[in-house]
Amino acid sequence: MLAKLDVGVIKRIWTIPYNGIPHVSTWGMEDTTVACRGKKMENIKPIKVLLVEDNSGDARLIGEMLDSPGSHIFSLKRVNSLSKGLRSLFPDDIDIVLLDLSLPDSHGLETFNRLYSRAPGVPIVILSGQDDESMAIRAVHEGAQDYLVKGRIDSGLLIRAIHYAIERKNAERELHGAYQKLKTAQEQLIQAGKMAAMGQLAAGISHELNQPLTGIKGFAQTALMDLEANSPLRDDLNKIVEQADRMDRIIRHVRFFARKSDFHLREMDMNGPVNDALMLLSEQLKVHNIRVKKSLSGDLPGVLGDPNQLEQVFLNLITNARDAIDILQRPEGGEIKIKSGTSGDRKHIELTFEDTGCGISEKALEHIFNPFFTTKSPDGGMGLGLSIVYRIIENHKGRIEVKSRTGRGTMFRIFLPVYKEVAPLNSAPAVLC
Repeated sequence: MLAKLDVGVIKRIWTIPYNGIPHVSTWGMEDTTVACRGKKMENIKPIKVLLVEDNSGDARLIGEMLDSPGSHIFSLKRVNSLSKGLRSLFPDDIDIVLLDLSLPDSHGLETFNRLYSRAPGVPIVILSGQDDESMAIRAVHEGAQDYLVKGRIDSGLLIRAIHYAIERKNAERELHGAYQKLKTAQEQLIQAGKMAAMGQLAAGISHELNQPLTGIKGFAQTALMDLEANSPLRDDLNKIVEQADRMDRIIRHVRFFARKSDFHLREMDMNGPVNDALMLLSEQLKVHNIRVKKSLSGDLPGVLGDPNQLEQVFLNLITNARDAIDILQRPEGGEIKIKSGTSGDRKHIELTFEDTGCGISEKALEHIFNPFFTTKSPDGGMGLGLSIVYRIIENHKGRIEVKSRTGRGTMFRIFLPVYKEVAPLNSAPAVLC
């Protein structure tokens, strides 16, 4: 009775007698593909083995060893040089490589190193005719999964070595992935500590600024009382009082914003945090020659949100837009459009932040919400901003979308679920600031 294995990625499929070896003597040929059978062949994914071996007799023996009874199936492809082995790695999606170190175009550990550097994720078992313990230790130290001496292996040892090599490589991948996650978490903790320290510093600075500001305002008001009604200095002093009041509002807001607080949801109007963020950044945007077009709906339904955290979202988006516009260095500056409204079914509040900045490449868009990913220069920050934005919106049961065109600008759209309808307010017209 014949058992037939159909493997789509290999070049030729051989029909192999259930109790024999490949009945076509092709092991001496280069670029030979052979399906080796196991005990049960249905519904078992074959292990794809690349054998890099120039000796036809050794290649035949390896094929016979893999063609032994058991619950395993091997799809074996043999090539007779390193260059052909390198070309065979990726198109055929190899699971493991059995590698002879002495080939026509390469010798010794250099053979392994060249193959390993091309595909470090593929487990490699070295098959050598030399019983050299120091060579074996060096090979394993440099990344080989095993070192087997040809004259001392049998079918059971070879098959076990293949299975163990694949399992060890899988374990290495999992360990590396866990290490990367731990490293990222550690970096996030360090950065979170820096941000907490900056919050404390901001609160302290705000407190220190408050006292001299009170003095400036008091002196200006006293001077106003002493001036004649028609004095030309009155306008200047009134401007000082107005700016002192504005600074007082900003300082109080910074102290509130920097205050450590738990995530606390309450019913709120989304326009509030938008206006608060603009209050902090409006003068800065003017200095950068950036115009803001604000169109906030006056009859927004309420949302369940944390105003402090949502303001952090909007500050991040606006400062990112500012930086993107600055990169282009246009004489006419740039523009940021901010719009709020409801979705067609009135189940979500929709906020749009659109800029005329440098835009984001399609490749970068795939990673833009990942922690520590940034398109800015090395001194432009750690890149935590948009990952925090994403997490905050996610915590609010919302979603954020981004569209961008390089050289044309970027648009972020935020959707938050409606909590409760609110009484209509007077619609706020477009405002330039």
